[in-house]
Amino acid sequence: MYRTTRAKAGKLQSCRMRSRHGQGGTFRLPARRILSHPERPQGARLNAPQFDPVASPAILAGSTPHFRIYYARVLGPIGEKIAQAAKKNCERDYETLVRFFGQQQPLFFNIVVAPLSPRMDGTGGAYHHTCRATDLYCDVQLTPEVNPDVTNALVVAEEVEVFEAIQRGGWQCGASNGEGLSRVLASELYPNVLENLGYATARFWLNSGRPNFVGRTLPSDQNMIANGCAVLFLNYLHVQLGFGWDKISQAAAPTLALTYKALTGNSAPFPAFAALLEKKFPKGQHADLATDNPFPISDGAAASSGSGTGNSKSSKPKVKDSSGVTVVRGPVLKGRVVW
Repeated sequence: MYRTTRAKAGKLQSCRMRSRHGQGGTFRLPARRILSHPERPQGARLNAPQFDPVASPAILAGSTPHFRIYYARVLGPIGEKIAQAAKKNCERDYETLVRFFGQQQPLFFNIVVAPLSPRMDGTGGAYHHTCRATDLYCDVQLTPEVNPDVTNALVVAEEVEVFEAIQRGGWQCGASNGEGLSRVLASELYPNVLENLGYATARFWLNSGRPNFVGRTLPSDQNMIANGCAVLFLNYLHVQLGFGWDKISQAAAPTLALTYKALTGNSAPFPAFAALLEKKFPKGQHADLATDNPFPISDGAAASSGSGTGNSKSSKPKVKDSSGVTVVRGPVLKGRVVW
């Protein structure tokens, strides 16, 4: 989802990273899990002796029961402010993910707040070096304004990938199904934050030939069409069909179709899913959609180009997930994202 090399966002070789623009030169890494921005699918990443050069030297801002939070010294006082915001939210977000995944084994992370985008505008994404790697490198948004929640959302996206790897149930952090889950859960905990920076990928699938990445999983987290299909289908399960994120996260399988089967007992969900989206976003009409969640869609939905941001927040009441967590279904964007 985020960029740099993009393992998650833009694997360099095979690293886990969320879309960021690379800092400095191009570096060779082992594999990385990355979350990348659609506009910067690949990025530069470095070797990691202790912490990667982009974050070194790093200053410890504080610790919690499951996290140590660092920031790159080059960020100065603003970096410390963002790190303290991460410290404030990380345990709450961790406990939410524990409930979603039913995770019993305690996990421990290093959050590394680093300047991963050239303009430090939050579009550099995030990464970790392998699916199980717990050093989470996350970008900052300092311009046009400081927004610590961008870093917090990126932490969640990378953290989800570690939960996926520990679960070993079928979510693949370097493939389209696992990438999709990391994106939708980050948006669930931080609605509109990443979408407002242009991370949404749903429109790439809507404006393509709409291949079936529900019945098969693309072994890459860099393909925005496959990622777009994944986030749409996961939001379809959650909002349109009403399954809690805990049920979805624990119905891990090698494909999204098998996740659907684990939830419903039924097979072949793609035709109904694609047909529903066809009603609102007909093929051949450009879908200018700035969110990954256009649901719910009524069966009689009128054709729409999808311009704008999806459903209004007022139409998305807070509900209790089956895990008991209060969530807002259907994150909404304000205004149009320019890529």
